[in-house]
Amino acid sequence: MKIKRAVKCAAAKEQLEVVLEIAKKAGLRGLEIQEILPLAEESSFEERGEIIIEVFKKYPLNSLIYHFPLKPTWADIAEGERFDLASREGGYVFNLTKDTIKEAVLVGEALEVKTEIPIIVHLFGFAKPNQITIGERNQKLELGEKRLKELKEIADFYSQKSGLKLVIIRENNPPEHGKVTGLLDFHPKDIIRTENFGIGTNLDFAHIWLNILYWENGKGELPGPDLSKKIYPEISLEKTVDVLKSSLKLIHLNDAGPGYRQPFEGLEIGKGNFPYSFLIPLICDKLEKDVIGTYEMKHGHEDPE
Repeated sequence: MKIKRAVKCAAAKEQLEVVLEIAKKAGLRGLEIQEILPLAEESSFEERGEIIIEVFKKYPLNSLIYHFPLKPTWADIAEGERFDLASREGGYVFNLTKDTIKEAVLVGEALEVKTEIPIIVHLFGFAKPNQITIGERNQKLELGEKRLKELKEIADFYSQKSGLKLVIIRENNPPEHGKVTGLLDFHPKDIIRTENFGIGTNLDFAHIWLNILYWENGKGELPGPDLSKKIYPEISLEKTVDVLKSSLKLIHLNDAGPGYRQPFEGLEIGKGNFPYSFLIPLICDKLEKDVIGTYEMKHGHEDPE
């Protein structure tokens, strides 16, 4: 198998222009677009798509990936739930994600992308401290996975209409979300649950590494992961690859550690202690298909720089 390399940036012209130069210099043929606020709220998907088309119209891409819109931090649970497909208020980000799918079609057609176009989403399951229970977790899983299936139906509709191949991808979460607590998708056995519905997976290296570090060393600090540890007592990189290998479409290449709290997440490669020399050969040995590997540079999913 091969790792088809891509680079990630926010859907803003000044970032796209910089990333295009990076892609040219490094020979990268993949582009992952991170939808950002307030652009996703204030602009139509046509307007956003035209920005990307204008910058990349003369550059041959072999991979196009989209990531649904997120805020860098959540001020409180009410704000977080609007961006959580597994919360009742998550209809807000669900509608933004529908527009992301439409934008991916527009850009994919214009740039003549021939390969699958993954649309990356998260299920967070944000909950109040008094609701950190198995019952609350199961309710949020049910709602979140229902919305994932609905998004897949929308992606399938536009795939048939356009001739492109849009796929919904579920990404694993880091153990900590700042001021709010999530309940879902820390462990690979969570994100594999929707494989039978045709939903793929994205393995974020920093996220899985922080969870492994927390499973080994943390206790009582993060109530969401603590609950997951009771459900899934074991976690490791090797078992993660075994669980995900049939559904894996994408990996996020970044760094993390040596601590397991939020400041150690999504670091520039070389700034943490993630064991690349172990995991990259393991993935290449166990998978019989190509995957996309997106570089997340300088807190790529948080810092506009």
